[in-house]
Order: sequence, then C-alpha cells, then structure tokens
Amino acid sequence: MPKEAGRLLKHAEAFRYVADYSDNAVDLADARNMVEQAESFVAIVRSILERPDPDGEQAPGMKP
Repeated sequence: MPKEAGRLLKHAEAFRYVADYSDNAVDLADARNMVEQAESFVAIVRSILERPDPDGEQAPGMKP
C-alpha cells in the first residue's frame, strides 16, 4: 500500500473522531475535502486490487 493511501486513511480516521466525538461542528468545505480524499483512497485501493497477480490468481471479489 502506498504511503499516500495510509496518510489519507489516517487523516480520515482523525476527521471522523472530530466529527463524532467533539463539540466542534464539521465545516462543509472540510467535509467536501474529505469526500475527495476518500475517492482518492478508493482509487488507490482499486488500482492495487486490479493488478494482475503474478501467480495468475484473481483478488477476491474482483472480476476479470
């Protein structure tokens, strides 16, 4: 997993804690930014899962 994906996931976790457990409101611009980052994370993971397996096996749940 690329470092960028890990950074995005860690940032999302911190954002969720603020949104769920603090008295601070989440700004709409911050929420939109988080959605964009989530889309980037999904794209990274998707590209990893779609890579051909050197053993010729397919990742679980992925269609050829």
